[in-house]
Order: sequence, then C-alpha cells, then structure tokens
Amino acid sequence: MTLRQNNEVNFEVGKDEISIKTENTQVKEKKVKLPERWIKGFLQSQAIFSKSKLIFSLNSIPAKQFIASIITRLKDRVYILDKGGKLHISEIKPSNDNFIEISGLHRVKLLSKLIPSIKMLNIYKIEETGGTIWVIAVDNAVITLALSNEVSSGFSGEGEGLRNISSEQDQYTLDFTQNIIKNLDFFNIKDLSHILELDESKTSETIDILSQSGLVGYDCLKKTYFYRELPFKKIINSRLNNAKNLFIEENIDIKELKKEKNYFYAEAIIKGKTDTYLTKIEVEKGYIKSGNCSCEWITKNEGLKRGPCKHIIALRFFIEEKL
Repeated sequence: MTLRQNNEVNFEVGKDEISIKTENTQVKEKKVKLPERWIKGFLQSQAIFSKSKLIFSLNSIPAKQFIASIITRLKDRVYILDKGGKLHISEIKPSNDNFIEISGLHRVKLLSKLIPSIKMLNIYKIEETGGTIWVIAVDNAVITLALSNEVSSGFSGEGEGLRNISSEQDQYTLDFTQNIIKNLDFFNIKDLSHILELDESKTSETIDILSQSGLVGYDCLKKTYFYRELPFKKIINSRLNNAKNLFIEENIDIKELKKEKNYFYAEAIIKGKTDTYLTKIEVEKGYIKSGNCSCEWITKNEGLKRGPCKHIIALRFFIEEKL
C-alpha cells in the first residue's frame, strides 16, 4: 500500500489485528504467535545491549554512503574497518583491533530504506557474544537493529542475563525496584543503586531478573535503562530451573576454590542425570566473568556466547550458599 500526503486514511487497532484503510485499499495485519525463543530474546535484549561497546560513529553523509555501499553477502564472514573516517568492507582480517567481524552483512540492508533520512549511525560490538548493534538516528526517531554473530543462530535471549543472577533473589526487593523504575523516564545502575540503597552488582542482578518479565529495556545511545511492559506472559527459564535442581540435589564435588571479597574462582565435578562434568567458574562483582564446562552446551556454543550452562549456574549457587 502506498500512502500519499492528501490520502484519507483510517487506522484501526483490534485485539488480534490492525488494519489500514484508504478509499480504494485495505490492508490487515493479524496477530501471530511468536516462538518462545524469540520472546526470550525480546525479554533479555537489555542484558545484551548493556554490554555493547561503541566501535564506529558516523554522521549523516558517511553513514548514508556506507549503508548504500553494502553488497548483499549471504553467509560470508567479512570485516568492517575505518579508513580516513569512512567505513570499508574487507574479506581479510585487519591487523589492528579497531574493526568489526560480521557474518551475514546482507541483514544490514534492512536499513537501506532509511538512507535519505539518516542523521547518524552508531555501530556497537558485543564482546561476550560476537553480535553487533546498529543504531540509526532520523529526524524524530531512533531505529535499532541487533544482529547475532551468525546468520544461523539468533540471540539466545536469557543467556547473557543468566550471568548476573545469584542464588539470593529477594521478592520484596524485586517488587520495590519495579515500583521505583515505573516512575523514572530513564535510569542507570549507579543512580538506581543509590535510590535502592543496594550495591551496584545486586542492583544489576535485580534489573536482569525484572527483564525476564519484559519490564526493562536499554537505550544504547543514552546508555540508560527504561521501564516497559511487553505484552508477553512470563516464560519459565528451563536452564535456570535445571540449575536450581542440580544445586538442591547437591551433586557437586568442589576440587578447587579461591575466594576473596567480591570474587571467587572454583572448579568442581558435577554429576548430572546422564554424565559427570568438569565445571569451572570465575565470578567478579556478581557477574560470571568466565566459565567453562565439559558439557555439550558449552562445546556447541563456543563457551559463554549464549550464556552459562546449568552446571556453571549450579556451581555458582553452591559457592554462594554453602561456602
């Protein structure tokens, strides 16, 4: 459907569909059921976005030129680098560190229709997952496009958020925090921790837990969180629940432990239902800084790119509760 300036348009929003109607045409979009993994991605986007690092920032003309220059590349792995203030695409890995490695650059072509209106382009890199975030500013809006590190895999959703969740989860604190952020336009972890009178690691964990109910978003440009309510029912996090069951059953044999204030490193043998696993974890200021496990999840997903496995989470809970 093409709309012109002088067209009379009726826009209707219903429970299960929306429709746009002109004098000659009507278009309807019906509600569809999203896959659960997509919903997890929406709910945990803030955990991924908040870890991003700004790599390139372009004003209007260089941004328009770069988006327009992108040739459709399906599953090619290419490198984006800066040469004299302009971005270039190379199939050879650069010798310096100021570049972005990306698979499936054709996905960025989604932004090509915005070229006439682009005022600014920021490109962010997520070290933990290998993903990228593309933020375009136009006159009255900001558009964000997040790309996973591979065309064949999406964001795991809950993965990054699970790196921040400890064994201590206080419902009173969760309810109180939700009531506070409802009345804030934007907030960061430092300022919110002062309001809640909690340390920053506990505040960050609380925000990650609330995000699992679709209550928190993150603005890369402003580097701030914001309150939201997505129309999704709360989804049971199977990985977290399985970790809690392992912890409750206490099938964990500690082999090495180094523990200091706000830090610990541990190695353990964990007995699962079908096998026994060697699991390692390093936690600093409430965040799983590194971790490894001999299980299939970690091997398949190249470490923590899709978050910690249930064995790593269970080991964390065990250290925090028992030792």
